[in-house]
Amino acid sequence: QCCCVTESRQQQQLTITPIDSLTTMSAHHLTPSRLIILCCLGILLVILPTTLIHSHPLVSSIRASDDDSKVSAAETTRVPEAGVNSATVSSSQKSAKNPKLVAIAELRHKQPEYATDLGVLREAMTKGLFERDESSEWEWDPDIGKTTPQLIKLRGYPVEVHEVTTRDGYNLILHRIPRKKGQDEKRKGAALLQHGLVDSSSTWANNFQDQSLAFRLYSHGLDVWLSNIRGNFYSNSSTKYKPTSDDFWNFSWDEHALIDVPTVVEYIAQVLEKEGVDVKQDKIHYVGHSQGTTMAFGAFSHPSTKKFMDEHVASFTALAPVVYPAHVGGLIRALSIIHFDKFVNLFGHGEFLLSTHVLEWLLPHLCETLPMSLCRTIVCSITGCNMPSVNETRIPVYVSYTPAGTSVKNMAHWARMVLTNRFEMYDYGSAKANMEHYGVPEPPEYDVSQISVPMSLFYGGQDTLAVVPDVEALIKNLNPAYVKTTKFFPSWGHLDFTWGFTHEVTDEVLKFIGGFLE
Repeated sequence: QCCCVTESRQQQQLTITPIDSLTTMSAHHLTPSRLIILCCLGILLVILPTTLIHSHPLVSSIRASDDDSKVSAAETTRVPEAGVNSATVSSSQKSAKNPKLVAIAELRHKQPEYATDLGVLREAMTKGLFERDESSEWEWDPDIGKTTPQLIKLRGYPVEVHEVTTRDGYNLILHRIPRKKGQDEKRKGAALLQHGLVDSSSTWANNFQDQSLAFRLYSHGLDVWLSNIRGNFYSNSSTKYKPTSDDFWNFSWDEHALIDVPTVVEYIAQVLEKEGVDVKQDKIHYVGHSQGTTMAFGAFSHPSTKKFMDEHVASFTALAPVVYPAHVGGLIRALSIIHFDKFVNLFGHGEFLLSTHVLEWLLPHLCETLPMSLCRTIVCSITGCNMPSVNETRIPVYVSYTPAGTSVKNMAHWARMVLTNRFEMYDYGSAKANMEHYGVPEPPEYDVSQISVPMSLFYGGQDTLAVVPDVEALIKNLNPAYVKTTKFFPSWGHLDFTWGFTHEVTDEVLKFIGGFLE
């Protein structure tokens, strides 16, 4: 079990405080000793990963290659003395012993966006320009670091990459496993799969053909679309802002729900209509996990989007749904204890954890270097330790896609919701600021009782994020006429619903969606 170690001054002995216990503390119980524990947690989640990154051999190699290229560039541009036939030394000649480092150095100079060590590292991993640690106790998996389209192709499926721009300028990337009307006799309908917090489309395709939900839906006749919300690795650009600016990260799941989701649904409907699909009859089946369900509950209930969503979506499958997070544990609970939302309103926005975009690529390689137990601890500290349906030998694969990025504002939104236990819009910190944004002093609530699309909900007994009493509170507030299925898995944790290799959930999802296709 994950834990922090602190010293008691009175008893002069070490006390082991489980993280699960820490995350159940309320704000008014935040004593000095517990504040020290929170500092330990902060060091674990922020400082330690950054230190490991900068000490990683691959980073050192990149720095060395950059130094070589700088020396070579200086020698190449040196003006020869009169009468001397000077030979220049190119970077490729100087570093001929390691062609991969040459390629990394070329990335540095040809593409300004990779101007930092960590930026080059990210791209180097994408291109396979890294060396494996042969002494690792993990068995190397060729799926590590593969993009979603690469994973889909490796499994033998067709793949398309689509881009759609939201009305506020964010470019969203969609990955499609296509079954097109008139070209595929097996086509029965279309499904949109939406990932959760700090996740990406890879979560639906990171296992094998008979395991990942995306592939199983395709094998049952569905035209499968995998969405990526603003701010994650794939959807990391905008027509208005650069990702390095705080303005780019000025969003929370409100924007995901009220802008990203409707934009993606509308785009898919337009593509299908061009391909000859009657989108009024052949509606989209929405499947969400974790925050992907939060976004849907918001989109299906908010007055500005409800009518549009009802017209275009046939069903809604909620895996590990999170709406009322009163009992949530882990990092989000810790952020709520320190009133993280207040810090954000005081000091501004940005990307949550500056190393997020690096961690998503480096964690699998750290897992090669670190003991298995420590690698599992890193995952446990964020998602919980109960993952009975997850193949632990593939953890390096899974963590090579996550965390995939989010905003400070989004995490502040979640932290505030834990304290209020309200399914509400972002709180701007004062009655005056809320009045400016909403016209009311308190952030408005989403009314889930207004949802009128057929739903199925699946949740686990060991989930520390979609906790059983919170899910039950959600089900109680939904209109029972539209809750078609609820299924409880006593031993399952949060990530079993996407990373799991067994068929319990995917069979239930196929059964639910299949009822609309007959």
